[in-house]
Amino acid sequence: MRAVFLTAFVLVAAANAAVAGPVVGASTPVKQANVTIAARAGANVDFGAAVRDILTAEQVIQAALQTGDELKLGEQSRRLLQLQSTLVEETEPGDARSACGQAAGDLSAVASLMRRATRGDERAKSLLAAEKTEQSYRDHLASCDKAIGAANLSR
Repeated sequence: MRAVFLTAFVLVAAANAAVAGPVVGASTPVKQANVTIAARAGANVDFGAAVRDILTAEQVIQAALQTGDELKLGEQSRRLLQLQSTLVEETEPGDARSACGQAAGDLSAVASLMRRATRGDERAKSLLAAEKTEQSYRDHLASCDKAIGAANLSR
């Protein structure tokens, strides 16, 4: 969600700069924002590969839980947040594939909560929250698979 707001902020800033005209010392950030926006617009995400990445991360998280590897849990959480950001940037409002980004974010939260539980930080609360978030993850992943299937049929 934060990535959407950041992207909107960059777009508004670029539009305001274009309307207001050049401001002394402000041309470089606007050019950088335009380059960033153009790069995002040209990128196409393979949502099928993203789902495979999410499922692989799920397996890594399960293995890390068995060994109590906090570092691996943190690494997967960060990786999934990056994937979520990419997926959110590549979906338009109303695009059912946005569930893929939500699934990545949910699994990231599960990994983070399990990391807290592994450390002993409010273990019961962390486990309960992870269980609830995992159900949300499963629901979003199912919606994501369905949306990808529908998108592939429409081509």
